[in-house]
Amino acid sequence: EIPVGSGGLLVLDCFQGCRTPHIDSKARGVIIGLSLATRVEEIYRAMLESIAYGTRRALEGVQAGRHGGESKGVREVVVVGGATKSEIFMGIFADVLGVELVTLDSPNAAMLSAAVVASAGLRISGGNLAETSQKFVRVGRRYSPDKARHELYQTL
Repeated sequence: EIPVGSGGLLVLDCFQGCRTPHIDSKARGVIIGLSLATRVEEIYRAMLESIAYGTRRALEGVQAGRHGGESKGVREVVVVGGATKSEIFMGIFADVLGVELVTLDSPNAAMLSAAVVASAGLRISGGNLAETSQKFVRVGRRYSPDKARHELYQTL
């Protein structure tokens, strides 16, 4: 197991440009701190940590109200997609964000979301979007942040 901080590696994961909150399609990624002793597992973990930190920056913007609307206190984040299959990544993600992550019990959350919106819009399920979501969406797994690791990530 590779410890928090990936042995001092720093990855900026802008290999296809940068995303929210610093949108820049020309940005390029870097890996800082490589040595001949660096292991591939350390690079992998540093990349996962970088993705989580990027999401944290976007989440901080939402919480501060910088993306329009009022400030929101985020207590949990629903995550979907292939990355949810990695317990290691979900653990790192929860620890960096400091909030609970919730996966859905659906192999294709995007398709389920489209069906929920269509069903609510056509009033097939008899309710608004929130009521329809409650009927069709089932929670999969929850990942809670480890307080000690979260505090450590705050210092990096």
